[in-house]
Amino acid sequence: MISTALDIAQALVRFPSVNPDYDPASAGEGAVTQWIEEWGRAHGFTVRRQPVLPGRENTLLQFRNGADHPHFMLNGHTDTVGVGGMSIAPFSGEVRDGRLWGRGASDMKGPLACMMAAGLRLKNAPSTWHGTLTIACVVDEEFRFRGVTAMLDQLVGRDSVEPHL
Repeated sequence: MISTALDIAQALVRFPSVNPDYDPASAGEGAVTQWIEEWGRAHGFTVRRQPVLPGRENTLLQFRNGADHPHFMLNGHTDTVGVGGMSIAPFSGEVRDGRLWGRGASDMKGPLACMMAAGLRLKNAPSTWHGTLTIACVVDEEFRFRGVTAMLDQLVGRDSVEPHL
């Protein structure tokens, strides 16, 4: 089962998720969002989808370990900019010379993979931390930030997932 940051990052990079506002022919984040949901369920996270735009949803992975608070949230985005002009295969997920190559490897699929792997590590070591962790995987960061805005709008007033900063 995929659980390391590198394995997760490779899987995420291999899914095209160009923001449709940059490429109207793009299917958007749907495939990567679906993969994240399946990964989260397979690893025992509570998964919630939040509609943002037609066919584009945020995915929140969450677990509670003994308490609602503290509530720690990690946030990253699933969309990328376009692939025009790239000199490498944009969705290969190849590791070459110790580096992951592909669209989104550094912004933001690689960091998102690190958040997911860290969340899994915390979940699997319950004696190390008590509280609630949410990993928010949001859409549309590359264009108008509609994913994070929708997430915050939908979370306000919900004790079960409201971030407490």
